[in-house]
Amino acid sequence: MLVHSLQLRDFRNLRRIDVDFAPGINVIHGMNAQGKTNLLEAVYLLVTGRSFRTSTESELIPWNVEDYQGTLIRATISKASGIEQLAFYLDGKQKRISIDGKPISRLAHLIGRLNAVLFTPADLLLVRGAPALRRRFIDIAVGQTNPVYLDALQTYQYVLKNRNSLLKQIAIRGQSDHQLDVYDEQLASTGATIMEERLQALTEMAQFATQHYATIAQDQESLGLLYEPDVPVSAGADFKSLLATALAAARADDLKRLSTSRGPHRDDFQFIIQQYPARHFASQGQQRSAVLAAKLAEMDYLKKHTGETPLLMLDDLMSELDSDRKAALIKHLDPSIQIFITTTDPHSVTHFAPAQRLLRIAGGILENNGTGS
Repeated sequence: MLVHSLQLRDFRNLRRIDVDFAPGINVIHGMNAQGKTNLLEAVYLLVTGRSFRTSTESELIPWNVEDYQGTLIRATISKASGIEQLAFYLDGKQKRISIDGKPISRLAHLIGRLNAVLFTPADLLLVRGAPALRRRFIDIAVGQTNPVYLDALQTYQYVLKNRNSLLKQIAIRGQSDHQLDVYDEQLASTGATIMEERLQALTEMAQFATQHYATIAQDQESLGLLYEPDVPVSAGADFKSLLATALAAARADDLKRLSTSRGPHRDDFQFIIQQYPARHFASQGQQRSAVLAAKLAEMDYLKKHTGETPLLMLDDLMSELDSDRKAALIKHLDPSIQIFITTTDPHSVTHFAPAQRLLRIAGGILENNGTGS
């Protein structure tokens, strides 16, 4: 899977960019606040349809541009099934996403067209950070490979929002709680799909992560990934029945809390190093190695389920890793993978592997420096 070319018009501080990318390592370098991350963000918008930096789309529009006519991101990509053109348009009033010039009606139709693994300094909080970070990690991985999971997740979130709203209405109006039965049935059905797929995905990724961590840690330690569903389940169990029972048991408490207390929206998973929870016992170095292993495992998982090697996008990560971990990350990568790396110092990358494309960005203007070694 490759991004051959990218065209940007008025995206954040990037006014006009037309660039071709190469297979292998593409290094985007420059001083801070020049637009490096903006370039990666633009590509990632064609992966998920959403920014990895903000939920407020108006922030994607440049400030004080007198001749502004809209924000456009367009890329030509290739994969085993052929060449496609993906486009994202935004002007503050409307948003359009198209594939080969044809607008799509649902974001789910975009997911999976261009697969990518994104790694930012914020991901280094994956081990000890909030459970929402780990849920997002697994949701992005599985969502790119499984439209059934993505549909279940979107439906679950919609029903959950409506159930929480109904809980508040019941408290205010003192009405019967029988209406919750319909929502509970929908949550149990879609939630069961989510839990089953998360268990399977984490089981698979744990195998990949274990192998990567052994190499990074030079076989001195072991790593595991342990799914911690809010409603305890195991392979072969009736997930829907278990979740329905948990929702029914928690209803009285939910009516007091005015929110839904049970379900996969409260799931988590743990990194286990040497049989101990890494969030409590791991050193900072061990945590970073574990996150590296998990991201590499995510790439393996995507390739296994799509037959395509995903893009790898590393945003300002080299400044966060020591030399050993930089080397471990770069050496793990297949040279045929298309990799996008942003950095203030291109030598922090080219010291470990040659770059097929060096792109310097300053003040939102991109310059092609050729290749680096």
